[in-house]
Amino acid sequence: FNLDYLQFSSNIRGEPGAESLADVPWASLISDVNTARTSGEILAPGYVFDLGARDSVGQSFSVLTYPGLAELRDRAFDALVGRIESQFPEYASILNRPEDLDLIDEGLFDLWQDLGDPTAFLPEDDLAFSFHILATATALTREEFVDQQTAAAMELRTAILADETASPGLVVLAADAGTWTQAYLAALEQAGILTTAGDLPRIRESAPVRSLMSLLAAGILAGPAGDEIITDGDLVGFFENVRHWYGHDAELLGASGVPDTAQFDLQLSSPTHAVAFNVYVPFNEDDISRVDVPAPDFTGLFELDGAADNLAVIAGPLAQGAEQFVPVGQPLPYAVHFANAFDAEIPVSEVRIVQQLDTQFDARTFRLGDIQIGDIQVHVPEDRGSFQGDFDFRAEKGYILRVSGGLDIESGVATWLLQAIDPFTGQLLDSPDRGLLPANNARGDGAGFVSYAIEPLRTMASGTEVFASARVLMNTLPPQDAEPITRTIDAVAPVTLISASALDAGASDYLVEWEAADDDAGSGVRHTTVYVAEDGGDYRIWLQQATESSGVFSGTLGHTYEFLALSTDLAGNRELPPFGARTPDDGSAVNLGGAPTFGRTTVPNLGTPPVPMPSTNPMFVVAQGQIPANIAETDPPEFTTVVQPFVAESFATGIVPSHADIGPMAIAVRPDGGVLVSGGPSRSDLYLLPEQGGIVDAPWASLPYPVFDLAMDASGSVWATTGGGPLLRLNAETGAVLDAFADGLTQSLAIDPTSGLIYVASSLGIEIFDPVTERFTHYSDLRAGNLALANDGALWAAVWPERGNVVRFDAAHQPQLMLEFDTAIDSLAFGHRDSMLAELLFVSSNDGELNMIDVTSLERVIIASGGTRGDIVETTADGRVLVSQSHQVDVLGPLEAPGVLAIDPPSQSTVVLPRGTVSVSFDHAMFAGASADTRSVTYAGNYTLVGASSGTYQVNSAAYDPATRTVVLSFDALVEDDYELRIQGAVESAAGVPMGADLTSSFSAINDLAPLVSLNFANARSSRAESTVSFDVTVTNVGTRDLTLPVQLLLDPAVYFTGVPQDASWLPDGIYVINLGPSLPPNGRLEPGQTTGGTVITIANPDSQHIDIGFGITALVADNQPPVFSYTPVTNAAVGQTYVDRASAIDPDDALVSYLLYSGPEGMTVDSVSGRVLWTPQAASP
Repeated sequence: FNLDYLQFSSNIRGEPGAESLADVPWASLISDVNTARTSGEILAPGYVFDLGARDSVGQSFSVLTYPGLAELRDRAFDALVGRIESQFPEYASILNRPEDLDLIDEGLFDLWQDLGDPTAFLPEDDLAFSFHILATATALTREEFVDQQTAAAMELRTAILADETASPGLVVLAADAGTWTQAYLAALEQAGILTTAGDLPRIRESAPVRSLMSLLAAGILAGPAGDEIITDGDLVGFFENVRHWYGHDAELLGASGVPDTAQFDLQLSSPTHAVAFNVYVPFNEDDISRVDVPAPDFTGLFELDGAADNLAVIAGPLAQGAEQFVPVGQPLPYAVHFANAFDAEIPVSEVRIVQQLDTQFDARTFRLGDIQIGDIQVHVPEDRGSFQGDFDFRAEKGYILRVSGGLDIESGVATWLLQAIDPFTGQLLDSPDRGLLPANNARGDGAGFVSYAIEPLRTMASGTEVFASARVLMNTLPPQDAEPITRTIDAVAPVTLISASALDAGASDYLVEWEAADDDAGSGVRHTTVYVAEDGGDYRIWLQQATESSGVFSGTLGHTYEFLALSTDLAGNRELPPFGARTPDDGSAVNLGGAPTFGRTTVPNLGTPPVPMPSTNPMFVVAQGQIPANIAETDPPEFTTVVQPFVAESFATGIVPSHADIGPMAIAVRPDGGVLVSGGPSRSDLYLLPEQGGIVDAPWASLPYPVFDLAMDASGSVWATTGGGPLLRLNAETGAVLDAFADGLTQSLAIDPTSGLIYVASSLGIEIFDPVTERFTHYSDLRAGNLALANDGALWAAVWPERGNVVRFDAAHQPQLMLEFDTAIDSLAFGHRDSMLAELLFVSSNDGELNMIDVTSLERVIIASGGTRGDIVETTADGRVLVSQSHQVDVLGPLEAPGVLAIDPPSQSTVVLPRGTVSVSFDHAMFAGASADTRSVTYAGNYTLVGASSGTYQVNSAAYDPATRTVVLSFDALVEDDYELRIQGAVESAAGVPMGADLTSSFSAINDLAPLVSLNFANARSSRAESTVSFDVTVTNVGTRDLTLPVQLLLDPAVYFTGVPQDASWLPDGIYVINLGPSLPPNGRLEPGQTTGGTVITIANPDSQHIDIGFGITALVADNQPPVFSYTPVTNAAVGQTYVDRASAIDPDDALVSYLLYSGPEGMTVDSVSGRVLWTPQAASP
């Protein structure tokens, strides 16, 4: 009969939320498509938006086999016409009566009229067939969704341009690919489908499901060409066009077998989950070796002989009186309690609770309550009629708890199944030692309960009894029957009549009387509340919950009063006020009791941490002495207390804080020693600091996401977590975002240096991301606030949101509690393997404490306190600890003697005069006390400069810059000589540690470099067009010492020569000077035997003369000019008052100026660095 084998339909539609599309008939959209790209598979692709973690959503589809065959057999003409029209719409207008079948095909009416069962003469094998069902689901990031929509939009564009019947407006819009794509994505935003990057998911009652066809249609209708299409009016035809443009072809046939689900894997950041299976369609008595799926049958659970050993008890709502009255319209709480026997030899691994509900209950109001099994509490979400879930208690109990519960509406049987599942076999746990319920004891370790609430039918009359009983089946005991309980329904609230009369004519006192009555079968009246309203206003309580039947109300003359009485019966039914009257609550709420409720399901018990042992780590032992270290006065840390052997100072300052006064956040150390720190107003700026730290400059990079943690992998890529957004991969050179993976990833990450795998904290626990495959796999359900990998490769985590525990995961991904803290733990960092911090763990907290733990012994000690935060702690390869505080990053390092990083001039170098200063840079912050303090870096006596011929030079001043940790020593002008600088070992760091041994450094100072260098000329060439001559000059150090800047080439032209060297300075004596500094090696030093890079010398020679120039190399030595005072001194002083002046002088040679009091009155002093003059004149002063 040319009928289709099957007809597919689904309820996946998807109406966008845009008001401009509200009148579009979305219900007419058919979402299934059959395209060549899926090899003839009929699919209904779509998207679920904003689906919460652990939430679920579902859609349905239906398949009709041989559409029209049943109508032919039943001679149902109208139904047959509907089937024909659905497959052949062109026949819709001609089929009005059976005879019109001949209009389709001559003789079809006769076949319809004469033929009995059209399948009677067909072999059953010809009618039976099979088909398959396929379903896939893939979680997408916003970027992946945009990529998919962009690709789909481009496919539509190609099809529209090829469609001669397409709307002119669409064709014009599709002419430019970029414009088309931008307009399509903008239309999705306008339709409320595509949200702005970074926006939080919208709050919805349920996650919306929208078909791909609805998105494609919305992307066009909400765009520039949409008005034309909507105005045209044929939106159903437009929907079909969208399917056609997408590639729908109803004639395509797929393969008969189950398809390989691998071809539907989207290869995105999250795995594609797929299922596919065959469905066999038999005919008549065709034997397919199947069994009918029966309706749920619980009779077998009730037929078994039961015991009444008080191991099962049912508890119901609190009720009143001997009849145990309860009200209607209220959920009645029930709980079924169960327990293992006190003398049980083995634990129970499975508990099944079944209860046949009384038919007087309204099954539609059945709602599950919380569950308890031993010490495990399971919170069931509110308003659930059914529930199932698995809970991981492998670490502490050795099993997975599987819970399911619900009500079968048809049979009225409520059932719960609680199982301990063996994590290794997936089957019911069979163990003599472990299970859900051990032998019960006085603490109730072997007991539990399930709970629910249900309302009686509102049609019941008062006096009707409702029964509740339950059976508990435990796998180790006979069925246990609970003693049935009965409650009596009070279905009607009392009715109260009230009257009021004035005690005396014209008086304001009223006698108020009322009479309340409950129905005959009811529980009886409990009390009455009487309300009064003055002058037609709102009612207020006059007598609350009164048991009397009358009272005297004292009013005020000139006012009118109305009275209302409302009564409550013993069951809790409360009389309602008349329509329009508003009365305050009199506190007559019904108390029906209930089973215990839990705010959340029991968190797995992580066990007991190992007992710490005495530490033998040398640094740890010193720290246990709790000897305070000096706090640096320059660059102070935010920690107020630090103990030896550590010393602390600020590392990174100047970071702009975000809200809540939070400055730096994430910290990562680069291979070159540089440090990345996140912060800024939106916590999305990255700052790059040198190895020694300092004040931050402008952000190195600004990202579209806040950054909570940073780490670098072995390839040099930077990875970042975003506090609930994607995992980011950043360019290590620029900080630009290269990739964003998944979503819902929270605070922390840790990278395995061997495998490159990235452990990432998520809203579901901990995930592993493989950067090669770009796929995530789930690692643990335990949520973590911070992750760190120990030197042995084990993953450690600070548990979140219970922030006081630190765990270590074993090879089976099971957490073991290692440390417990009373404070909230924020971050973990292990000392580097090859540093002095190896085998030490550092733990920070927001209360400003930094703990150090000996990983071997698990002993702990506080090494810093009084800080302002502690979000992230990180260690460096050279043995330092970085901690993010509220306003800066602090650094703790081992208490070491300071050393000299650099001296200028460098040791064994040669410098060119003039010169009057030497600078010394230290590797620690130095103590900068009074200039007379022998420990101070500014004490002149700590430095000695001796010339081999010129003798000892006095240090005129020692100026210390704490930002660079450099002291600049100024002397009188040096002469050509060999010099030795000695630095005394008494100079101390800011932590109070002396340098120890003296340090010496030597250098030479010369005026003329000619004897020490050799000039070489090569590659001479000329340009007639430009009238120039060029050649290359190189300089070779033929001396025995290094040469340093400045180095200059002198050119002395002959008197008659008119050519001019280019890019040269000219001196009044006719000599040209060219700086050779750029040709020196990068360190600015030319070592013995080393040759500079070539410097190109170009001479303009317009007269084409013979080049006649003398060459030399030297440092230009200008006369050393004396400083010049540049201020007007204060010339007046008063007896007994301090005279203050500040000398100010400028050196024409730009050298440092120091001040010396050559002569003056007794008691006058001058500061050699600042020039500050102090003197207190006396009466006898000159």
